[in-house]
Amino acid sequence: MVRMPISEYLRGRGYAVLEAGTAAEAIAALESGADISIVFSDIRMPGKMDGLGLAEWCHANRPVLPVLLTSGFSGLRNPGVTSLPGSGFVEKPYSQTQVERRIAALLQD
Repeated sequence: MVRMPISEYLRGRGYAVLEAGTAAEAIAALESGADISIVFSDIRMPGKMDGLGLAEWCHANRPVLPVLLTSGFSGLRNPGVTSLPGSGFVEKPYSQTQVERRIAALLQD
């Protein structure tokens, strides 16, 4: 439910959006050869791997792929992923335009 509004917003802004419900689904999409330019994920997600694990997987397997993480839980304002090159963090609650600006900035780097 949380990813649907931002996915629809980004589609409306011209982005092609693939959705994944778990890190395993995201990794499968990344390994499928799909043209993926950026990963946007919540840190907390269902499954065995969380968003930080997904970001670390991306950094190890697709090091030039930017990753933008989000979370609304206190204490995660600056998670370790922001030290990975090409990575960023946006705190919840976020505005849709804020996410779009962060994505655009990461894609320009």
